[in-house]
Amino acid sequence: MDRGLVLARSMHSSSRWCGRFLIVVAALAVTLWLIAQAWVAVFPLIMALIVSSVLWQPTRFLRDHGWPSALAAAATLFVSVAVLAGIFSTIVPSVVDQSGEIIDRAGQGIIELQTWVAGPPLNFDNAELLDFASQLRTALEDRASAIAAGVFSGVAAVGSFVVTTLLVLALTFFFLKDGTKFLPFMHRYTGRYVGQ
Repeated sequence: MDRGLVLARSMHSSSRWCGRFLIVVAALAVTLWLIAQAWVAVFPLIMALIVSSVLWQPTRFLRDHGWPSALAAAATLFVSVAVLAGIFSTIVPSVVDQSGEIIDRAGQGIIELQTWVAGPPLNFDNAELLDFASQLRTALEDRASAIAAGVFSGVAAVGSFVVTTLLVLALTFFFLKDGTKFLPFMHRYTGRYVGQ
């Protein structure tokens, strides 16, 4: 057999595999780009699927024992939210109790800082400290718009978190309630081998 023919076939096969690899990489890059563009919508969907997979076993147990699917999904979701709220309610009081101690220590830290700045090696007197505080206040007033923008972006982030959480809860409810109907629905339109 001619070696040139063997090499040509090998190169032809390698080039086909390289072409397939490049197509797969390009498709993956486009898919990731589309997910990044629609991340606000995709993230709640992914989180709802994760939460649904965790809560599916209790929901199925209730459904197997005669509960309607909507009631089983709602009960499971309500109990899980109540458990999470209970966990947070046990953590929050200890954090609130420690907040007074944090404020006291911050005040002590400011007093120690003033004492250190007034002593050696810096030896700042009260007039210089007041001048520095005045300059700092002026700088903060000049940056008030940037600070306000930061506050508004923080409020927007909190609002986005609340909306995302509510959307995850709603999607989780519907996934738990109607999740078993999804594959038969897909099989009606795409054939019975999809999803197997």
